Amino acid sequence: MNETTLPTDSYSRELDRLRSNPAGVETRRSSIEVKDLLGNTETWIVLTIRTEKGETVFVQRIGAEGGSRFFIPPAVTATIAAQRDQITTRNRRRGARKAVETKREQGQQVGNPAALAKARRARR
Repeated sequence: MNETTLPTDSYSRELDRLRSNPAGVETRRSSIEVKDLLGNTETWIVLTIRTEKGETVFVQRIGAEGGSRFFIPPAVTATIAAQRDQITTRNRRRGARKAVETKREQGQQVGNPAALAKARRARR
């Protein structure tokens, strides 16, 4: 390929644009091999670049039938992060409720009864 030729695909253009941004910070590429039950292997390569507009994730997938590459824009990566945070919060609440339930089943005191009574009186 001629070095003076400009890239024409959206993946290359976006990667070049973000790499030329002085405020951009780039991770090292991560390569992940995923094998199915039949032994077929796919390789995924992931790279993240953060700028003032958010994080853009570049993904390449290589399998026996060929490969593909795409990027995930900041609005989508922000939504993924928000959803991950929501799930984490729900799992922590579920775990805390289960811990309280287990303590009650074991006959252990849960919380501070005097403080709870005082708070209930204050709400009235």
